[in-house]
This record gives sequence, structure tokens and C-alpha cells, in this order.
Amino acid sequence: MSRCTGQRLRPRRMARVVGMALVPLALIYTLLRAALTFRAGTPQSRMPSSRTSAQGQQALLTSQRPPSKLSGTSFALVPLVTMAVVQVRGGTVSAKGSSSRANGVPSALIGLAGWLLLMFAIQHSWVAVPFLAEAQYPYFPIVATFVAGYAVIVLEEQTEINKAATALILGVLVWALVGTGIEMTASEFDAAIAETLQNVAEVVFFLLGALTIVEIMDAHKGFDIITSAIKATNQRDLLITIGVLTFLLSSVLNNLTVVIVMVSLLQRLVKDEEFRMKLGGLVVVASNAGGAWTPIGDITTTMLYIGGQVTTVPLLTNLFVPSSLCLLGSMAYELLFVIDGSKAFERPKDEQAGVEVPAGQGLIFWGGLLGMVGVPVFSAFTMCPAWTGMMLVLGLLGLITSLLHEPDDERYSLKAALKRIEVPDALFFLGVLFAVGALERVGLLKEFAVQLSQLVPDDSLVAIFLGFASAVVDNVPLVAAAQGMYDLSAHPANDELWNLITYCAATGGSLLVIGSAAGVAFMGMEKEVSFGWYLRSVGPAALVGPGPQRELLACSFARASGVGTLWGQMHRGHALAFHASHAGDSFACGQDLVQSMAKTKSEHGQREKQPETEGARYLLCTQVSFPMWARWLCLATFWPGVVWYLYYKLLVEDDLRYYRGLGIGGSLVIVPFALGLFAGVFGEFAYGSLEGGMFDNAFSTAFYSAFAWIYLNQWFLYNKVNQLFEEIGREAPLDPWGLFVPGWNFVTGIRQIHFLAEYWAIQRGEELPRDAFAELFPFAKKPTLTLLELATTPSLWFNLPAILG
Repeated sequence: MSRCTGQRLRPRRMARVVGMALVPLALIYTLLRAALTFRAGTPQSRMPSSRTSAQGQQALLTSQRPPSKLSGTSFALVPLVTMAVVQVRGGTVSAKGSSSRANGVPSALIGLAGWLLLMFAIQHSWVAVPFLAEAQYPYFPIVATFVAGYAVIVLEEQTEINKAATALILGVLVWALVGTGIEMTASEFDAAIAETLQNVAEVVFFLLGALTIVEIMDAHKGFDIITSAIKATNQRDLLITIGVLTFLLSSVLNNLTVVIVMVSLLQRLVKDEEFRMKLGGLVVVASNAGGAWTPIGDITTTMLYIGGQVTTVPLLTNLFVPSSLCLLGSMAYELLFVIDGSKAFERPKDEQAGVEVPAGQGLIFWGGLLGMVGVPVFSAFTMCPAWTGMMLVLGLLGLITSLLHEPDDERYSLKAALKRIEVPDALFFLGVLFAVGALERVGLLKEFAVQLSQLVPDDSLVAIFLGFASAVVDNVPLVAAAQGMYDLSAHPANDELWNLITYCAATGGSLLVIGSAAGVAFMGMEKEVSFGWYLRSVGPAALVGPGPQRELLACSFARASGVGTLWGQMHRGHALAFHASHAGDSFACGQDLVQSMAKTKSEHGQREKQPETEGARYLLCTQVSFPMWARWLCLATFWPGVVWYLYYKLLVEDDLRYYRGLGIGGSLVIVPFALGLFAGVFGEFAYGSLEGGMFDNAFSTAFYSAFAWIYLNQWFLYNKVNQLFEEIGREAPLDPWGLFVPGWNFVTGIRQIHFLAEYWAIQRGEELPRDAFAELFPFAKKPTLTLLELATTPSLWFNLPAILG
């Protein structure tokens, strides 16, 4: 078999992504079932179901759907069967250039049509889905489509499907399913979709105006005013200058634009590629931190500002110090552990010397900058929406450029700037926010907020969780979801929760290069930057910078709200053991994952057990008693182990993609694996839910499906590594039995990294990497060693001299 490349699976990638997206649905809809089962009342924002009435809703909430023509077990097998077939067949597809890419079009369209037919059938009760009550059927296709579409957006690099196109399709389809499945009149639907479109359009027009203004400033070489003022000669001075400058610029400009400008500046200032890449990573961190404390600095902050959750002066007051400390912490880490501050850096030759400066350079730059800074003031004074102020500034700049330049010179005109802006980014925001708006209109986000707030100790931890999640997924839909989850009546404007969400969402995207638009732009401009390089070189600084500030903000939130979070108590020094115990209950034991938390007995501080409902044994509020040492042992071993495992899988994925190998070991595996594993462990700890079999409940289905999926992909990855070695005339280094021996399968999986590094070293004619593991355990050097030979050859088990030093 010839070597697989990233293009060989294109005709089947869409089907793989759709199949993979089905796996976590059991977890998500367990939350929905809990919301509908234990909350008899309908949220005010929820529209009535087509299969429930005001009189019969309570009876339907606890009823189970009878089997239909398609059984629930068959439906549960769809993800695994789909992915297995696509992977097996995908490896044999021949790559024939454009014809191979064209062959993927019918597959994608057929897959999309099949998905819509399946969702329509479920919505109209033609297909039975396990664990869903009657009242939940209208909502299942809505969230399922959102999850599947969002999975395609997250996996844009693997699928090579433009995320703006996916977002537009997603936004329209979600609303279409709302129209076909949720009972409402035409006027009610028109009012709901019009209000959502109005809210989304404000963000999109604001963004388009800001991007166009920056393009006009850049066309007039306005940023050269700043770059020419940089006089640094050593690495320390340049790092501080670039960090502070990026921080300040991103506070008044879109951070995506700031990164583009600053990375372009670095390419003209620094010749050494490695040092330039490290500075570029700091630019990403500084731009995200700088955008957190002003309404126009980051798209997520702008969304919260337009939505009324934050206002200008309190935002500046509350977040300037944490954002500044985030930058200082990251720069201190870089100076102490990464670069040699006293070392001089070399500048490249100036290829643009002597280029004519456009007329009005200073006027356009400072006018545009001051105009964007004054947008919040204009909005507060005139009561006009923020996007109108941005359009006013854009119109004034267009007028000035028309007067400064000849009519036939379009290089500096408003028309030319509109052609250069990234319209797909605006369309992406339009589609995602439109889809999230649909979830909000039917009440799903509020129900999710209820479940999430009952799972974690308090809302500050939810905000911190959103910050870490924004490192993996786009922070725009996360913030949009948070806006729909929390009502302004419960958390008014400038509440500490909104400050924490603003800060965490903005800075959390710096942890991974794919976590923010700034990071993606940086990776696109510096071709040698990969996922793994950023994680190793920039990730620690990005984690050190915002971490303490998150805790301080959480502590502030705890004091203001009267809730003693684990973080707040650690800083205040009170009742640590008590709150650690409850944190252990929530995180280690996974209690209250899919049901409302039991009521608290005020006299004893204990929880009451909810009454049992038919067919919902795993939803019971059962108090599980674990000693504190067991809780903390679980926290100290299981969760760090899972995080470390995901880290290793991401490195394998990054290396495979970088060397044009088949990237089957990374994100397409870890997403369903992690979700299913978390759900299964929570369910087993809290309810013993795995006792009844694979398809008895959502927990067990997610748990077993996740492990079946990870084993399937490990098998394909083992075969891929062996295939690469056989292609260069080497013996296959991995044995199939290593996959099935408990414990050793984990070790064998880790060994993939070494064998991949060895293969690429052979290909490039470099020195083979040291095999430290095989030095300690000699049997690892014998790739053809059978399990029987290993068991009967104790001399191969340990290298005691090496182990003992």
C-alpha cells in the first residue's frame, strides 16, 4: 500500500466527521432529559413543543417513546459503523489530484441530505432514539445538528472545509429545524428570527467597520509610524517593546488585525527565525490579553458590550490590572526560561527603503485610531448602537481619502479597502451566532446553564471552564452561549461573573494556537509554526500569565456573590477542607451530572433524594459517600492522566500532519473518547450505571462507544506506523497484541511517538533519537517479541543497572 497523505481521505472526511459527531450526543441529551424530567415548568423563552400541551406536558415528560421501525440499538451503532467503514475504505482511496477532490462533492452532499432526512424523521417520531422522552423529540435534531456542524468547524484543518461555509449552513439549518419541529405561529417565528438577526447583525456590522478602517490605515502605511520608532537592540528590550505595543494596540484594534500587523513587523525587524517565532507567540498572548479590557479590543468583548453585559468604564476599571498582569507574567516567563535577554538580534535588510509615503499618513492613522477609541463615547452620548459609531468613523475616513487622492487612484480608497477585508470571518460570525441564537430561542441554553450551575460549585468555575474550553474551540460561540445561559436579571451588567467570562474567554484562547483567530493567523503567517511547537514553546507562558489573575477574579466573584468557591477559599484561607470535600464530590464522583441537585437539609447540610421515576434509574439523586482521601486520589491521578493522554495524542496528530502522514490519531479520536470517558466515569461513580449493559442508558452507551472508538483508531494508527517502516525496508516495530493487553496498550500507544520520530530521522538521514524506554526495558527493542516469549524471558523485563542508576 502506498503511503497515505492528507488528501487520500478527502472523499470520506465528511462522513467521518458526521459519524464522529454522533458519539457525544448521548452525553448532551442526558442533560436535556434531566432538564425536561426534573423541571416540569417550561422556561419563559422556550417555545411550546408540537407534541406537548399545557395540560399533558407533565405526563409526557416522564414517558418513554415505544420502539419504532428503527430500534434504539441500531441508532446507537450508527457512529461506530459509519466511522469504521469510512476508515477502512478511506485508506484504499487513490489520490488523483483534482478528480479525487471532486469525488468528495457528491459524498458530502449525500451525507448532508442523509443527515437532514434522519433529523426530520426523528423530529416527527419516525425513528426512535434511546433515552428520549416524548417531549424531547422536537429538540433532539436541533442540538444534534448544532453539535455535528460545530464538529466540522472545529475540525476545519482536517476536513479542509471552509468554516464560514459550514457556519452559514449550520445557522440556516438549525433555524429550519426550529420551524419544522417547534410549535409556533408564523408571526411568532418571524419575530424570533428577526430579533436574532438584529442582534447578530450588530456584531457583524461592527466587525466589518473595524476591519475596513484598519485596512485603510494600513494602506496609508500608518503603522510604519510605530514600527519606525522601535529602537531596541537586544532581545529583552525588543520582547518588552513588542509585548507592550501589542497589548496597547489590541486594546483599541481588533486583535486579529494587530497580530497580522505585528507579525509582519517582526518579519521586517528580526532575521533569526526561532526568535521571531517566539516573539510571535508572545504577540498572540499579548493581543488576547490586551483585547480583554476594552469594548473594542476583542470580538468576544465586543459581543458582551453590544449585548449589554459590560459597559466601558467598569470594564476598563475591573480588567485592566488582570490583563496587564497576564502580559507581565508571560513576558517574565519568556525572559527567565526561554530567551537570552542580553543577546543582540540581527535585523534583515530593509527592502522597502525609499518607498513613497502616501499623502495623509498621519491624519488617517491617528484619525482612525482616535475614531475607534471614541466609538463607546459616541454610543453612550447619543444612545445609538455601537455599530453606528463605527460606520460613522468609516464614512469620515472614506471622505478624507476621497479628498486626499486622485479619483482614479483606488489604492487608498474605501472601495479598495472593502475588497481586502476578510469577509469570510464576518460570515463565520454570522452563521455561528445565528445558530446559537436559535438554541437560545428554544430555551436550550438556559436549561444547560441550570445543569452546569448545579454540576460545578458556583458560576465562577463555569467561567473558568469556558476559558479553558476556548483554547480548544472557538470562543465566539462559547461567549454567545454564555450570553444565552445567564439572564441579565440574575446577573446585571458589569456583574463579576461577566468580568470573569470576559477575561477567561479572551485569554484562554492563547493556550493553544488554534484557540483564537490571532493564533490561527500567526500560524498561517509563520509556516514553521505547528501545533506542537506552539504547545511546547508558547503554551507554558500562556498558562502562567492569566492563571493567577483568573483565581483573583474568581475570588472577587466569590466575595461579591457570597459563594465560597474553592479558589476564593484558598485565597481567603477559610474552610479549605470543607470546600475541597464538595469539590471532590462534584469533580471526582461526578454527582448531579444529569439531574437537578437535591435540596439541602438546612439542619444537617445533607442532600435529600429525589423520588424515583419510571425508566430513569440513572437519573436518581443518589448521595454517594466517598472518603476525602479517595476523592483527592481520584483528582490527583485520573484527571491529570487523561489530560496528559490528550496532550500526547495531540502531539502525535501534529507530527503526522506536519510530515504529511495520515492524521488519524489526534482530534478525531480524542473528542468522542474524552466525552465518553468523562460521562462513563461520572456515571459509574455516581450511579453504578455500567452494570446493566452497553445500551441501558446514556452513560454506558457513551462510555463503551468511546472505548470502542479509541481501540479502533489505535488499531489503524498501529498499522500506519508499521506500514511506514515497511516502506523503508525496516521491520514493523509494533505488535497487535500490545493493543489488547491492559496497561501495556497504553505504553505501546506512547511508543508511537518514538517510532514516528525514528522513521522521520531515517527519512532525513539524521541521527536516530535515543530510545530511553527501551534502555530501561530491553524487551521493547524486540519488535517481533510475542506475548509468550515475553512471559517466559524474565531477563528481558528490566535493565536493573540502568534503572538503579
